[in-house]
Amino acid sequence: MNKYEQALLSFTPIEQSEIQTVLDKWEKDVFGSYLVTNIKNENNLELSSMKKLLWKLYRCKDKKTPELEKEYKLECYRHTLKGREISFTAPLKKPKILGRAISKSNFVTFLKNNYYTDPLKKPKKSQIDKLLNSLVLGNPPSIRSENSIKIASHGAWVTWSKNKNNNDPFFFAKSPKRVYKVCASLGLDDRQTRQAHFLLRYNYDNIKLHFPTIADAGLFPYFYHPPEDELHGLTRPYQPQRVLSDGLKTFKRWLKRRPEAVHSPTKTISDLNLPLELLAG
Repeated sequence: MNKYEQALLSFTPIEQSEIQTVLDKWEKDVFGSYLVTNIKNENNLELSSMKKLLWKLYRCKDKKTPELEKEYKLECYRHTLKGREISFTAPLKKPKILGRAISKSNFVTFLKNNYYTDPLKKPKKSQIDKLLNSLVLGNPPSIRSENSIKIASHGAWVTWSKNKNNNDPFFFAKSPKRVYKVCASLGLDDRQTRQAHFLLRYNYDNIKLHFPTIADAGLFPYFYHPPEDELHGLTRPYQPQRVLSDGLKTFKRWLKRRPEAVHSPTKTISDLNLPLELLAG
């Protein structure tokens, strides 16, 4: 019995029926069908958090889908990093380097919003450009305070290499179309495959890594629940048919599920391995 099934038992028969009705209605939407499947298969989220997510769905039983999704997303934010902790004991080896991929536009926006601890203050575009150019060239920030800028606001999604001969989390993404291969393998938003991406790498320092859950995923539909006996989270790559239609015929060499986890947003600019890599879109 998974966490969804366990949590559902804590509700009355009438409440269970109402929750199922909400899910049935949501499932008719193409986008919602992915989310409902993920909810019903959740097995790593703390039971108390699973109950609260279902309670939110019950409270939204009379709301239209856009309102439901807004309320659900906000509730998910309250339960991030509540997946079970990944244990690096034999046969699972500790990673050397953790990696994150983020589109250039999203990272620039994030830095603008988090450059100052005061949310009302915003940096100039030239400040962000100078910081990123410095990092790409392999130089630490020229302004000392920039070292303390966090590089994630909620849970940070990361991957790593299990290749004993290569510790680079993105070793599989060789030319050509490196951005596409990163997005396809990690299951990132397929609308970003033509955009420039930063590859963030930092050393694993025993920070707690958690199995990603539906709460971490929020409204992102392409989330994958690993088998119960899996030792860590797994990405949900694009379907082979999709990759073939995009002209990448050698996908079998690199299109595989990659290790996946989330950790607390404590990492800062000073933790990045330099130079910061920018992949052209």
